[in-house]
Amino acid sequence: MKTNIRSRTAKSVLLMTTIGLVAALILMPGPSHAAPEEIAKCDAPPRVGWWISSHRGIERMVAKRYDGDWKNYIKRWRQYAADMRDAYNNGQAAVVRSHGVRIEGEDLIAYIAKIEQRVDVLECLRDIQAAYGHSEISNLETAAAGNRKTPQTEPAFGKSSAAKRMTVSQAVREHLDVEVSARCEKNTVVFQVTNLGEQWPRLGEINVYRVSQRALVSKRRIRLANSQQATFLVRDAGNDAGGFGIWLAPSWFDRGFRYDATIRC
Repeated sequence: MKTNIRSRTAKSVLLMTTIGLVAALILMPGPSHAAPEEIAKCDAPPRVGWWISSHRGIERMVAKRYDGDWKNYIKRWRQYAADMRDAYNNGQAAVVRSHGVRIEGEDLIAYIAKIEQRVDVLECLRDIQAAYGHSEISNLETAAAGNRKTPQTEPAFGKSSAAKRMTVSQAVREHLDVEVSARCEKNTVVFQVTNLGEQWPRLGEINVYRVSQRALVSKRRIRLANSQQATFLVRDAGNDAGGFGIWLAPSWFDRGFRYDATIRC
């Protein structure tokens, strides 16, 4: 059972749309003989604890979640790099809540470099897939393993607090693969929920709370299709020192209460 909730909070627009398209993959036959040296042209993916860091793992994920659409997948990572550069330029820190890691300053620069390195690897894998077919990447990976460059160990990311921040969190359950973002636009809180997976099997509740009192501000029952996005506004939010939070409550399984994103303007 798998659910993936990505939660992001920022003082400015920082929305990473890694939208997954879950569909059946039709493998097209590629040439039967691909040279091992071809895969050796692709560096090993840079290692970050919460990333898929093998050629085979990436190829399988693109096949399953993106229907083999490398162009779309690479586009998402390029946008992610741009978002992180904006965060750094605006004095923000990125926080991966599920791993208790905060990335800022020089560590954020190093993290951005890893994203850009990953894009280079993805483009290389895309080219091999185009030339030899989906299955050949996995076949070639083992043969070429000894020829790849070994990435440097990821930096020890700092954990100091930051007034401005972006948060990323993940949880695991069935039929729920969403990204939740939160940002401030002057005195208005903007929550956005994007469904990255298949259409929800039934209606789910999306609830917005005043965090200091755990008081319900708004509730909407909705059934999101793939890639569909729902937006929630809380006006005059700057007058509330405790901030606001959003929680998704699907009707098709019991999910304990925990804010998926919080923000204070």
